[in-house]
Amino acid sequence: MSYITVSITKEESKDAKSDGQVYGVIRLGKSIHVYVELGRERPYHSNANDDPNTEYKYFTGCDVTCFKNEEDLVNWSHGGEIRPIQFLTNQNVKICF
Repeated sequence: MSYITVSITKEESKDAKSDGQVYGVIRLGKSIHVYVELGRERPYHSNANDDPNTEYKYFTGCDVTCFKNEEDLVNWSHGGEIRPIQFLTNQNVKICF
């Protein structure tokens, strides 16, 4: 099953629950700042590539809004007229913190 990996801060992890929302970063050669509306939390099954010093959560049915930089994300989150670079619906998301 494919998923998007989003890195968040430990502080942000308190909001990482079913139907919650988080701000984070996707790393695809460069950092893409995202706002994620989380769907339903599912059990996370670790794999050999997981970092033992990192915690993970897994969600299905998420909406991911992508921005070119953190400034645009912050501006958008405060009601600014910034356009996201991409909006992805109904995604599987692996949260790392």
